[in-house]
Amino acid sequence: MEGVLYSSSQYKPPAFCYNCGKAFPWTERKIASAVELVNVQAALSPEELQQFRSDLAELTKNSSKLQVALSRFKQVMSKVGTQIASGVRDIMIDVFSEAVKKAIWG
Repeated sequence: MEGVLYSSSQYKPPAFCYNCGKAFPWTERKIASAVELVNVQAALSPEELQQFRSDLAELTKNSSKLQVALSRFKQVMSKVGTQIASGVRDIMIDVFSEAVKKAIWG
């Protein structure tokens, strides 16, 4: 039909630029929110928090460091407790690929 724009609710914007690899602003905001939420728990050192931020970025890209990032992500989630881990899941679910989601949450 002329003049009608088709919109799909299935569209998922990419998490990062396929050309340069940089995370898009919406991905950066989600990563920052997840790190802030984990920081509320305060069981991690500043170095661990920075590593967590880096691991989240790697998980959004499905990079060559994926397996290492997955392992560290799971370790952090086991440290922060179920409420914080659930919050991180809610924040990051839209930017992780299906493969990453399956690897983390089954």
